[in-house]
Amino acid sequence: MTTRRAVAGGDGRVDECVRARSGGCSFGQDGTQDAVVAGGKNKMKCMVVVTPPPPRELKRELKHLKRHLADPDVSRRKMKELLLRLIYTEMLGHDASFGHIHAVKMTHDKSLPLKRTGYLAVALFLDERHDLIILILMVNTIQKDLRSDNYLIVCAALTAACRLIGGEAIPAVLPQVVELLAHPKEAVRKKAVMALHRSYQRSPSCVSHLVSNFRKRLCDKDPGVMGATLCPLYDLILEEPNAYKDLVVSFVNILKQVAERRLPTSYDYHQIPAPFIQDDELFVVAHQPVAILCGDADDDGSEVIPIKSNTT
Repeated sequence: MTTRRAVAGGDGRVDECVRARSGGCSFGQDGTQDAVVAGGKNKMKCMVVVTPPPPRELKRELKHLKRHLADPDVSRRKMKELLLRLIYTEMLGHDASFGHIHAVKMTHDKSLPLKRTGYLAVALFLDERHDLIILILMVNTIQKDLRSDNYLIVCAALTAACRLIGGEAIPAVLPQVVELLAHPKEAVRKKAVMALHRSYQRSPSCVSHLVSNFRKRLCDKDPGVMGATLCPLYDLILEEPNAYKDLVVSFVNILKQVAERRLPTSYDYHQIPAPFIQDDELFVVAHQPVAILCGDADDDGSEVIPIKSNTT
């Protein structure tokens, strides 16, 4: 059951409330869901109070889904709807494992919307500890989709790889992930960095010879890729700070670019320039040895002093 309350904008007019999509809403501590609906000069705030259905209805819904998923004549469009409803039931804490194989099958669909829905469901349903047979099917599918000419399919496969590829399966997809670090689309490069980072977290020995790729992506022309690279570099610096002391100048130069608002305004948040990149940068720099930051260690650290003075 969903109750919606509309709040008028500054001019006192209340337009008809449109259905709020979860991706553009925020949930408050009181269980409400807020969405701002803008139309021309009018702005309206919709408060959506989401109440889970009672257990009896959920059990009936699970029986309905199980019956329709087993129907061999169900249409592909209907299957997509059923999987989305299955995701909702699992989000409420109910077991929907009977439908997991249907999500895996949908990742093989030739239709892009259906394939992406399948990958979404698989990433939510499964992890690297799941049934071996299903994971083998997913690894084969991910390998094939990483070679796709459609970058949206590649992005979906990389997202699933971050979730599903465990220690033993990492060598099977690692060469393709490394190749995608040089992909012409920045969204693919960013997700490839994330997939390589996740592989390093799960099996450092398999990825230790590839960490130099993180250094290269730190100089990527896209700020999103550069920002994603800060996370794996942070983990690496925690383990061996002195091995990355030569990157301090690069880190401070990035902070300088952010402070001077040289990044696209799309990275601003409430008029603050790229605050999340700033946070990651400061965390990384904070774990460098003090001698390097002060310029007392060697010539590499001494270059930081004039750069820092310009950012404060």
